[in-house]
Amino acid sequence: MDSPAMRIAASAAVLLVLAFAAACRPPRARTVPLPAEVRTIEGYGSIRLVRGGESGRSRFSFVIEAGRRGKVEVLDPLNRASAEIYIDRDEAVLVVRRERAYWTAGAKDVVEKLLGLRLGLDDVTALLCGRWSGPREGLRLEVRETFPGGPVPRRVEFDGPSSNGTMTLLDVVFNPPPREGVFDRAFLAGFAALSWEEIERMLRRED
Repeated sequence: MDSPAMRIAASAAVLLVLAFAAACRPPRARTVPLPAEVRTIEGYGSIRLVRGGESGRSRFSFVIEAGRRGKVEVLDPLNRASAEIYIDRDEAVLVVRRERAYWTAGAKDVVEKLLGLRLGLDDVTALLCGRWSGPREGLRLEVRETFPGGPVPRRVEFDGPSSNGTMTLLDVVFNPPPREGVFDRAFLAGFAALSWEEIERMLRRED
C-alpha cells in the first residue's frame, strides 16, 4: 500500500543520508569526481521503502558539511518540500513547515523512526563517498551500481531489522561552495515543539 506516510518516510531518509539541494533539477544522472578531501556534498535522488506491510516511493534532496551538519528535504510530487531534517552531529530536528511544527531527537533515533534504519551523519557521508564498510547494527547496504569512473554509489539496496528498499542517486556534487542560510533554523522560534506521535499523525495527513 503506497500511503502518504510511507512516501514521506521513504524520502526522509536515507540516510540520513541528511541535507539540501535545489528542488528543481533536470532528470539526469551525474556526479562530480570524488576529491581527496570531502568538505561538502550536495545531491538529490529517490528512495523506495518497504516497511510494516506498506511500500512507498519518494524523492529527496540533501546537503552535508562533512563531520558537522546536514539537511534533507523530502519533496512532494510538485517538487515542494513536505518535510525537512536538520542534523547537527548527534541531534536532529524533523520539521513539518506546513503545520509549523517540529520534533527534536537523536540523529539515529529520527532516522530509525522514519526508515527503520539506525544511521547517523558519518554513516551517510561514508556511504555517499563510497567508503561504507560492511553491515552495522543489523543493517546491510549493498551498492548495486556506481557512477562512472569512481566508487560513488548510484543505486544502493538496503535491508534492516524492520525495513528494506532501494535508494537511487541522480546527482551528487562534492565540495560545492556553501550556500548562505541553508542550515539556518531561526524560524523554529515560531514553530511548536511536538512529540513524535504528534508529528507522525501530521505526516500521515500529508497529501
